[in-house]
Amino acid sequence: MKDGFITIAAANHPLRVADPAYNGAAALQTIKKAADGGASIVVLPRLGLTGATCGDLYRQQALCASALDALMLLTQNTRSLNILALVGLPVRVGQQVYDCMAAIYGGKVLWLRPAKAPAAPFTPGMAKGTCHLGESDIPFGYDHHLTFPAMGGLCAEIACLDEGSRAPLVLIPDASLWRSGSTCLEDLRVMSRIHGNAVVYAAAGVGESTSVGVMDDRCAIMEQGECLAMGELFAGGMVLSQIDAQRLQGTAAGEGIPVDLPMKDSKLTRSFDAMPFLLPAGDVPAAKELLLAQAHGLAARLTRSYSRRPVIGVSGGVDSTLALLVAAKAVELLGQSTYDVLAVTMPCYGTSSRTYQNALALCKALQVELREIPLGDAVTGHLKDIGHDGVTQDAAYENAQARERTQVLMDLSNMEKGLVVGTGDLSELALGWATYNGDHMSMYSVNGNLPKTLIRQVLLLLCEEAEYADAAPYIRDIVDTPVSPELLPGKDGEIAQITEEVVGPYELHDFFLYYHLRFGFAPKKIARMAARAFTGRYDEATILGWMELFYKRFFAAQFKRSCQPDGPTLLSVGLSPRGQWNMPSDASSAIWLGNLE
Repeated sequence: MKDGFITIAAANHPLRVADPAYNGAAALQTIKKAADGGASIVVLPRLGLTGATCGDLYRQQALCASALDALMLLTQNTRSLNILALVGLPVRVGQQVYDCMAAIYGGKVLWLRPAKAPAAPFTPGMAKGTCHLGESDIPFGYDHHLTFPAMGGLCAEIACLDEGSRAPLVLIPDASLWRSGSTCLEDLRVMSRIHGNAVVYAAAGVGESTSVGVMDDRCAIMEQGECLAMGELFAGGMVLSQIDAQRLQGTAAGEGIPVDLPMKDSKLTRSFDAMPFLLPAGDVPAAKELLLAQAHGLAARLTRSYSRRPVIGVSGGVDSTLALLVAAKAVELLGQSTYDVLAVTMPCYGTSSRTYQNALALCKALQVELREIPLGDAVTGHLKDIGHDGVTQDAAYENAQARERTQVLMDLSNMEKGLVVGTGDLSELALGWATYNGDHMSMYSVNGNLPKTLIRQVLLLLCEEAEYADAAPYIRDIVDTPVSPELLPGKDGEIAQITEEVVGPYELHDFFLYYHLRFGFAPKKIARMAARAFTGRYDEATILGWMELFYKRFFAAQFKRSCQPDGPTLLSVGLSPRGQWNMPSDASSAIWLGNLE
């Protein structure tokens, strides 16, 4: 379980109805296969030692006794496998027969878990009790859960399909008849998303009686709304995946039953989305919703600050492009013309012809007012006033331009009774890639909760809308343009500064940021996940190099985030000091950098 990853299996096996000896042998082979695959836990179907279609045969003492014999033999034969297995069987207690799942490990039956509301002829299970098995009494009842001390205290519940659970790990053996249009697996996926837990589902199938229907054989593993593995319909077999115990949420009910499973340092095999912030592919409605939420936030701020119009600096970059679309939508919501948006382009030393032309074309397509205010003379005069030679391309040379842009926008908004709309994004805030009191400052920051990778995607999705047909060609070219602050002069109007060559690829930083904020994972774990997610794109040394820079900049830049402007909260994670991220500006990064080593 290195870094919290645990390999889990869900499986079924061919069986013979009412033949526990045969089924126990088949279950043994399946459990061995799961153990060979590195699994620490394997879930087999409900009533798998007898078959789930025996009907009134469950009342026969011979069948129940044979099933119990098969369970005890299976328990002994799996003693050395270091895997917890869930096996289903009917259990007779006095004159009552219960539909049970047995949790076996280390040569022992740890728990017999009866179904709460089984079908006839079974008796509904009790909440708590004991059952004499072999030479010991074991827990018998549904009001228990499994704990794994060596796995960070992970808790798991065994549940029937119709019962549900809020435990961090939910193990569901099943034997339901297939029905056309069934949403069973989708319901489990949604349950895992709502409760933030993992669900392991094993369905019965091959060999079950088809007198009244068929079972679909399908097994699946879900985690927080994501399907990690799913078997084929009517195909049978096994699925394996690694769940991340450090991500799981929830609380287990009842009394804990400890399982002394050792921690396994297995190879990381599960896949990770390289772009965790992104919307589902092609989800134009979700992109429109994000834009609309931003626009409503801005419209409300314009109204409550008695501002006549939004004022925004347009650079021909992705951030200002999205902010401009938001501003245009905001004035529409207020019943105003898009021409009430005041867009300002402020060319200076490093402005490239590509971004300049795209900014002009975009403003024309969106029918907003555009003003051009060259900054060269003002910045040159300012540098002279402070004793700068105007030639040395140092931090003062670059930041003077960024601060002059902000001063122009602020003063222009005073003249126009307007409000300066900020364009900076979440990725830049994380890295501190903003000039303090320059592009760092505005009167309302519409993009502050959106990372760079998501902004690019949203813009491309919006291009599919007829509303933006005229602007779409320019938006697409803006997305394709390398990100640059454009503060250093380039040759023949070309871009001289490529941001991602200086601070690293935004796709990597957004990956680091997501897992740093969302789950608080240690750097070494995030690095391991990134190496898996970006296989073939970045080698380990590259990932570690940019990751070191990420943590250095993240900690050093907190003072900028502590006084960032208001803006709408749109994602579940963010860096707003107003409820999303509270961190002292002088915190040390030593622990995080040391963890990377």
